[in-house]
Formats: sequence, C-alpha cells, structure tokens
Amino acid sequence: PKTRRVNGLSITSFLVTDGTGQVRVTYFNMPYLGKSIVSGAEYIIYGAVSTKNETVFMEQPRMFKKTEYEK
Repeated sequence: PKTRRVNGLSITSFLVTDGTGQVRVTYFNMPYLGKSIVSGAEYIIYGAVSTKNETVFMEQPRMFKKTEYEK
C-alpha cells in the first residue's frame, strides 16, 4: 500500500485481485493500514464498487482478514 498526503488528507491506496480482475481500494485518513496489510494475504472486502475511466475502485470499504470473517 502507498500512503500520500494531499491538502492535509492522508490517502492510502492499493490494488487487490481475485484472479479475474483488479480493484483499486482507497482509504482516507487511515495511514496505519499501510503497515497492517500484508501482500499476498487473503482479505474479504465489502463495499460499493465504482468505475471511472475503465478503472474499478472502492473507497472506504469494510475489510476483514479471512479468519475474522469466518467467525
């Protein structure tokens, strides 16, 4: 994940894939996520999906580790 600051706002974004396509996931003012997300790990991501210029993205979705979601 990459975190950047824009006008005092912390923006963390990264790509996720399910093997059939990619989704850009973005979180605002949650820079700690950059350290807690592990590349290659499985997560359940739940939220509204949008498209813009052929890019599929989600903003502020709920995210669970696979083990948390199964409980």
